[in-house]
Amino acid sequence: MLNALSFDIEDWYHSIGSISFEEWDRYEDRLTLNLNKILPVLDEYNLKATFFILGYIARKTPEVVRMIHQSGHEIAVHGYNHKLLYQQTPDEFREDLKRAIGVIEELIQDRVIGYRAPYWSINKQSYWALDIIRQEGLLYDSSIYPIKTHLYGMPSSSRFPYRIGTTADNPLIEFPPSTIRLCGSNLPMGSGFYFRAFPYQLTKWGLNRINNEGHPALICLHPPEFDPMKPKLKMRTFGGYILHYYNLSTTLKKFNWLVQGFKFGTIREVLSGMGWLIC
Repeated sequence: MLNALSFDIEDWYHSIGSISFEEWDRYEDRLTLNLNKILPVLDEYNLKATFFILGYIARKTPEVVRMIHQSGHEIAVHGYNHKLLYQQTPDEFREDLKRAIGVIEELIQDRVIGYRAPYWSINKQSYWALDIIRQEGLLYDSSIYPIKTHLYGMPSSSRFPYRIGTTADNPLIEFPPSTIRLCGSNLPMGSGFYFRAFPYQLTKWGLNRINNEGHPALICLHPPEFDPMKPKLKMRTFGGYILHYYNLSTTLKKFNWLVQGFKFGTIREVLSGMGWLIC
């Protein structure tokens, strides 16, 4: 079973809510340092992945995006400024999306077909964003997490890839991050904090279960999760500290086990193999 491997390309301070977009340039950049841990592993195992790039990253460090693209990985878009979708108006979101697509496509001289919202923030409040994503020429989305947290989630949504009709009557493919069904609830499996927090054997069991049910899994990781030495900031809550700093020293080791134990490709490859994408 070919599973999808993806990375959200953002730096350590981009997802800390207390740091505004206007303050980003004040903080230490550690993205290249962490990509230099990830890309050699992908090269060693001859794996390709989908990299969801922030438009801000593409503008500030274009050499990073070129390096990823020239290595044969799929480039997709993660918005421009990592703002939660349900904190934007439709017009603000469209402008953010168009700006990010423009800077990335100009840089790589290739078409972008996939999108992932910051913090999986397409939910019932921001479901309107799916129409805009399709109208702006994208073919798939990976933003709807079928769990519920204080930040994101739509627990009643499908756990596996599905098509979403739009106002243009032109379906958009949704590829949600992986979960398993346990005791009547969806348990997140293989993405970000959950990959760090759970023992690897639990992740392995969960992904095998998904594959044995006949479905591809979707893994999502972030470069800062490979960085136990990233700057420690005082968080507003203990939960915030756990979210950003817990178990960082285990990520690289678990990632090596993961890519040795499962077959991975890009989201584009997985959806094409399912016959859902022709591009």
